[in-house]
Order: sequence, then structure tokens, then C-alpha cells
Amino acid sequence: MNYEDISLDLFENRRCTPFEVSPEGDPVGFGKLRSDHIFLMDYRAALGAKGWTNPRIIPYHQGIPDLMTKGLKLGSKVLHYGYSCFEGAKAFRHSDGELYTFRLDQNAERFACSARMLTMPPVDEEVFEMAVNYLLDIDRLHFPTGVEGASLYIRPFMFAMSDQLGVPSGSSFTFAIFLSPSGPYYEDGFDPINLLVQPYFHRAVTGGVGGAKAGGNYAGASRPGSLADLLGCSQTLFLSPEEGFVEEVGTSGFAMVENGKLVLPEKADTILDSITVRTVEQLAPQEPLNMSVSREKISIDRLLRGLDDGTVSEVIGLGTAAVVSPVRSLRIIREEEIDPCILERVRYGKVGIEELVPGDRSKYVDELLVGDGETGEFTQRLFDFYTGIQNGTVEDRWGFLKKVEIRV
Repeated sequence: MNYEDISLDLFENRRCTPFEVSPEGDPVGFGKLRSDHIFLMDYRAALGAKGWTNPRIIPYHQGIPDLMTKGLKLGSKVLHYGYSCFEGAKAFRHSDGELYTFRLDQNAERFACSARMLTMPPVDEEVFEMAVNYLLDIDRLHFPTGVEGASLYIRPFMFAMSDQLGVPSGSSFTFAIFLSPSGPYYEDGFDPINLLVQPYFHRAVTGGVGGAKAGGNYAGASRPGSLADLLGCSQTLFLSPEEGFVEEVGTSGFAMVENGKLVLPEKADTILDSITVRTVEQLAPQEPLNMSVSREKISIDRLLRGLDDGTVSEVIGLGTAAVVSPVRSLRIIREEEIDPCILERVRYGKVGIEELVPGDRSKYVDELLVGDGETGEFTQRLFDFYTGIQNGTVEDRWGFLKKVEIRV
């Protein structure tokens, strides 16, 4: 596919001036806003190797009507069996006024992997990048200037369209991309967060699709996420079901500083292959961070013991949305306070998660601070360095950034 193969139907009232946010205005937030347009492309199995066809950019508000004419029905498989996967990436405006993507080729590769895991047809990686760049070019004026931590958040996604009951993925799919002018992921910005440690709910199992960026993985993680929120935490620290090894921080990757070394979890098919974690693994040993890195199995006992004796000095969440998240504390659920009968009912959906922790919720957790509870020295340096590369204030020696060329 070439750029000239993408048909354009541009919104007649599309933004023609830069999106400037005043300090007194409403906060932009994360993921709430949309730019003017959406990219769409259809897959029809009957076309074989040329199955992906009809690439187009149309007004965002016409997306659903367009899809309905292309076959989206109440019987479409995405609505019944959860056939969907997605990506998350960002574009940044630099001091030269240009937009730049950050490691978009890695998103394209992972998106194709997720599609294959869900038996959906992968999108060619060059086509993926081309579509993202064309949409960014058209809607570049939606970048929210004047916002701390600003980006144009990029949401590519794919879903099964076939109007047929039955578990196989079908023969009709849609690939789509929209943009969201965004600020920081957390409302409190870079303030340290609390993590919940609990043994009851898990994100993925060995041999499953935990390594895919599948919509169902995130819906399935919402119940422990809600429990974390009830207990004053931003995220759940997910552990492996059998051994209790640390895997992920909610929707982000995990890292800790132990005895002056950065330790990451070993790779596993239960853990999403985080682009941010891989990037940090590459950057940490180099100037100016100068931090040795290893990947190891990290038991929850090792983590808690290290926090207690001070050998673990920092805990960090790593992901595209929040980038680098300092962790203030771990809140460990007190199992003796949990009613096993209610837990059983919660497990099977007989009652909601809030029934697990009624009354005074402070009694359900013990808190263990990470260091002094403030942002750690390495975490701060990592955040400044990583976001500096993204924003163009630190030299990109690795070729992570690609300029969005002007074509329209």
C-alpha cells in the first residue's frame, strides 16, 4: 500500500488552528478527547493475501455509520467472543514545531503478534506505520500545546466483524486508528502511587494469551483493579497464579532497584512484551543512567523482604501511557480479614467485588513503604531522561524518534 492508496474524506469543520490549552481551562485528561478523523481498513478472507483493502480516513463521527455499511452487526463476533486487540503509542511535538513518533515500529510488530495470537489476520507493519503517520499528519493541529506531559495518544485496534455465531474468528475484520489529545495518565501526574498485593485474582495463565494486547485481558483485570481502588491503590501488583512471581503493575510493566541494580521480571507468555520495559532495559546501562540491568524471577517474598530490609530501594511501573510511575508503597491484603464465604461468592460473580471489603477498609491492608515513600533517585533520573528523549530535549542516539512528514 502507498499513501496515494488511502482515500480521504476530510471533515469540513476540521481544526485549522493549533489546540492551545489555557492554565484556567478544563484539564485535558488522558484518553478523553478525540481528533477530527479516524483511519479504517477492511479485511475480507475471500481476497486471500490481498485481504486488507479499502484504506480510508474519514471524520471520526462517521466511523460507526461507515462500519455499519461494511457489515458491523449486533451478531458481529467482537461483541460475543471478544475478538479484539489494540496498541498504544504516542506522538510528541518538539521545539521545531514538528510531530515525532516514538518506537512506532515496535508497536507495529507487537500488533501483528497480538493478531496472530487471536487468530486474526495481521496488518503489514509498514502499512500500520503508514496509516498512523498519515492520520497524525492530517490531525497534527490537535496536539494539546500548553499541557504538561502532552501527547497525541495513538490508538490502533482491530476487531472481528463477521455476523455469525460460533467461536472461530471469522472472515471479516476491521483495522482502525484514532487519536486522543492527552495529558498525563494519572491525574496526580508523577506523584508516587500505591500498589495492592493480593493473592486472589490473576491477569493471565501460562499457555494463554497474556502476552497479547487483547481487549479481554484488560476487561478481565478490571475486577482486581476495582479492589485496588477500593483500598486506596492506583493499581494491582499482578503475581503468577502458582508460584507468586511478580509479573505486572496493573496495565504496566514492573521494575525494582535492588542493591543498586535494576531488576526486571523474566520474560514469560503471561506478561505483555512491554516496549517501555525493553527500552528501559536498553537505556539503563548507558550514559547518563549507568545502571546495571538483569531479568530475573522475582518472588513476592523477595520483594517484600527487600522492602523491609532496605535492599529494594525503588519500585517502578513502566508503560506507554504513564511512562515511568514511582511507587510509594505496597498495600498487602490481610487475608485473615477476608471472609472466605464472601470470597467464594465474589470469585463466581454472585456478588460484586465491593462485598469483599465492607466497612472500614483500612483494616484490610498492611502498608509497606518503598524507601521513604517519595520518588526514588533513579526513578526520577529515568523519567527525566526517557521523557526528554520523547520530547526532543535529550539527544536521541538510538533512532527511536521518527518525524511525521507533511503530506496534506
